[in-house]
Amino acid sequence: MQPVRDPEFIALRVRGIERFGLHLQGSNVLYYASQNLVAIVVGKLIGAETLGCFSIAFGLAVVPAQQVQGVLTTVLAPAFALLQSDPAAFRRKAYVSMFALGLLYIPLMLGLAAVARPFVHFAYGAEWAQAGTFLTLLAGVGLVKGLEHLLRCVILAAGRSAAILRITAIEAVAAALFVAVGALLGGANGLVAAYLASACVSGALTLREAHRAVGGDPIFLRAIGRSLAVAAAMGAVVVSVAALLPWRHGPTLLMQVLLGVALYIVLRVRALSDEERAVVRGWPLAGLVVARR
Repeated sequence: MQPVRDPEFIALRVRGIERFGLHLQGSNVLYYASQNLVAIVVGKLIGAETLGCFSIAFGLAVVPAQQVQGVLTTVLAPAFALLQSDPAAFRRKAYVSMFALGLLYIPLMLGLAAVARPFVHFAYGAEWAQAGTFLTLLAGVGLVKGLEHLLRCVILAAGRSAAILRITAIEAVAAALFVAVGALLGGANGLVAAYLASACVSGALTLREAHRAVGGDPIFLRAIGRSLAVAAAMGAVVVSVAALLPWRHGPTLLMQVLLGVALYIVLRVRALSDEERAVVRGWPLAGLVVARR
């Protein structure tokens, strides 16, 4: 096949790539600003000690989502882009990727929220207790952001970089408004709750756009819905158990973790849909567990 030498065609392609890159650059700038806004306001208005508690919780809850982003953007974005000529395969791979991520990442983050306070008390000491409250809320941010990174890969693979820029701009505005209200009404805890609210706004918009990118089929809700429900039930049980145990933070934390892992595995295997079973059967070891049921 001879290479295309039409100058107008080449110029058109170059302009398209430039727009794509500019949209991503603008999105990255706005994303950086919105993600650091809460830390800046906490340090400015609340004080250095509270900022230290926030930094501990942020490192435990939100940094893992950033690590997920590095893996996903490196591997999945180009893989999804190669499937654009086959919409059915694109939807299938996107569903499997979200299902696999949610299967592990959702219980990890909701479990972290459930054990946040005893974990911080055990690992850092009673003087950092406020970090436990922050961690409970920021685990929700980490959950939304981790899943959102995969959805953004799908949107970018579909060539919708303008949608990413639009969503990030809305998130930045929402973060500024919510943080202002949160600071007035709830102090540091209000600020962190506002951060979670702005992340949920961005997550909902990204989910809607990702479904549009795969033709309107709500595959991502199907991929994570049961994992969310089971992990939420697991988290509720783990929190309730902590209130009943008379032990110190270390033994209580260990019991919570062991109970949470066992409960999630049992309930999640029982809650597998036919569509999910078809996916899991193709995995080593996991397929054997499903086949026995």
